[in-house]
Amino acid sequence: MELIIIRGTPGSGKSSLGRRLKKSYPAGVLLEVDNFRGMMNDVNWEDEHQHLVALDVIASSAKKFLELKRSPIIIVDMFLPEKLEWFLEKVKGINYTVISLLVNEPVLQKRLAERKEGFKNISKGILINKFIQDNPCDKELIIDTSDLDKNAISEKCKVFLK
Repeated sequence: MELIIIRGTPGSGKSSLGRRLKKSYPAGVLLEVDNFRGMMNDVNWEDEHQHLVALDVIASSAKKFLELKRSPIIIVDMFLPEKLEWFLEKVKGINYTVISLLVNEPVLQKRLAERKEGFKNISKGILINKFIQDNPCDKELIIDTSDLDKNAISEKCKVFLK
């Protein structure tokens, strides 16, 4: 396993899982697409071109870290199906695993309402869940995080990744 791709709707626990997995792999690297997007002074979170630029930079960074013998590279983003396909083409030839996190509508509403800032669009969040459910990919673990705590989610992933 060289790349661990974590995808899901905002509020599903992607960033928390990424940080937990990073602790389990001392030589690993965590790359969150939103952090790269946030480096742009004029970031527009709805701008698809900016998103693709960030994904391209992440793909290049992942390759460089692998050259430096850093592994796994944990990549966190919503990764709707077309973006995941585009990204996987950029890292073609690199072994990967996908972990998709889902969350049911009532829990998603609660988690988004509790956010101080960032993504809060419940209808888009529901659509993202549906896109992931309707478009499974190879080498994928799908976890509904609605009733699980962070430790349980992390443990499921560690078992899957062995």
